[in-house]
Amino acid sequence: MAGPGLTPRRGFLARLIAGVATLATAPGAVAGQSDPRQGTSARWDDSWTARVTGRHRAVFDIPEIKGGTVGLFRSGMWMDNYAEMYGVKDQDLSPVVVIRHAAVPMFMNDEFWDAYGYREEYASVLEDMPKGESGNPFRKQSFGRQDFGIDPLQTRGAIILGCGVAFRRIVSDVMKKDNVAMPDAEAKARTHILPGVVLQPSGIFAVARAQDLGCSYVWAT
Repeated sequence: MAGPGLTPRRGFLARLIAGVATLATAPGAVAGQSDPRQGTSARWDDSWTARVTGRHRAVFDIPEIKGGTVGLFRSGMWMDNYAEMYGVKDQDLSPVVVIRHAAVPMFMNDEFWDAYGYREEYASVLEDMPKGESGNPFRKQSFGRQDFGIDPLQTRGAIILGCGVAFRRIVSDVMKKDNVAMPDAEAKARTHILPGVVLQPSGIFAVARAQDLGCSYVWAT
């Protein structure tokens, strides 16, 4: 419950700002820097930018776990549509998927989903998911004969980025459940991020950075 004079939304913003204060942010572009893809932060990995090489580029913005399935499906659909319309191969496409804000549990692994009860917590927004299963349902699903989700997208060369600010919510879950301090909780949480997912300073940064590299913006959910 929010305290006196503090609305739930303002409380969320206060926690968000406090979380940002604990993270080192990537500095902006340096004037005259010859290669704008080369970051200078030791904390954040921007090597993904070198993989944005396709003739056709798009960034898919997924900020909510409700609708996350649709966002992943649409990311793959974009690739399929270019193949159908123009005969474009996957290697000529650069989809960047940004999972941010309330959607961050989507990029945690099966073990984490089971250990921290996310299936139960998100039951109301996962009502269309297969029942009686365990693990992270966003990794792989089937629609007819087509597989979609984070795993199939990565297999096809999609870049999956996660919001470093919203990741504080995951860290908070570890702190509460395991009764550990923030540094230990963050270290543990990072070991449960799905392979290939790259954390960025924030989801907004990731979306804007992809647009810097020529990606068309798509609100995917």
